[in-house]
Amino acid sequence: MAKKSFLKKLLVLVAQNAESSEMENISKHRALMLQKDYVNSLKQEGKSTITPPYKEIMKQLNAEKTEIFRAAVYYLLEIADNEQKYHDEIIAELQSFLQNSKRSKEDLEYLSKQLQKAIKSTSVLI
Repeated sequence: MAKKSFLKKLLVLVAQNAESSEMENISKHRALMLQKDYVNSLKQEGKSTITPPYKEIMKQLNAEKTEIFRAAVYYLLEIADNEQKYHDEIIAELQSFLQNSKRSKEDLEYLSKQLQKAIKSTSVLI
């Protein structure tokens, strides 16, 4: 069975919640059409690139709370695992963060261990 894209799973979850909401009456099909229209409008305006969704999560690495930091690391590595087009970028940015960050020793050790696991699992698949 093929792995579902992490972002597709997230979209399905959001679409299901939107369909079941009493306040919002938008179907999954309509949400997809709105998204396509938005991307097409960006292309017409000459904007050929769209910021990858993981960039918003990357900002949470600077959060003061350790729980938020660790959750961000977890989700970034999940995206890297499920979305091959972002894998190398995410790993590189996390490695750079590891070298340049002034977070606590425990947080940096956590990030280092999680990166090692992610890199090992990737090298096993190759």
